[in-house]
Amino acid sequence: MNKFISNSPNNFIQFYFEEAHNLFPKKDDRDLSQIYNRIAKEGAKLNLGMVYATQEVSSISSNILKNTQNWFIAHLNNEDELKEVKKFYDFGDFCEGLIRFSASSDKGFVRMKVYSNTFAVPVQIDRFMDNK
Repeated sequence: MNKFISNSPNNFIQFYFEEAHNLFPKKDDRDLSQIYNRIAKEGAKLNLGMVYATQEVSSISSNILKNTQNWFIAHLNNEDELKEVKKFYDFGDFCEGLIRFSASSDKGFVRMKVYSNTFAVPVQIDRFMDNK
């Protein structure tokens, strides 16, 4: 805390949130002073980052979504979620495949958009196995 107060260089800090739609401000919430909105918008200045997982993109504050740089989308199960994702980058090209998800054949298959790449790309992610 002293490093933040004294404006000294600090370590990079990453926050992880599961079920973010239960924690983050709702889509229509205009109070941008809430901590999650502030971290999303201004966190980079303080070396703060957020990783969040949600099944309900459409319910999360638009301010947070606008400031999300890296996206990993595995499956969306309804039109509201697809409509929300289409607003960002080129995910509209992938929406048909996102709704046709098959748990048996699409394990680990995600559409990924990272800050350093211009386009969203499909990737297959292998399960991490600890070989101890």
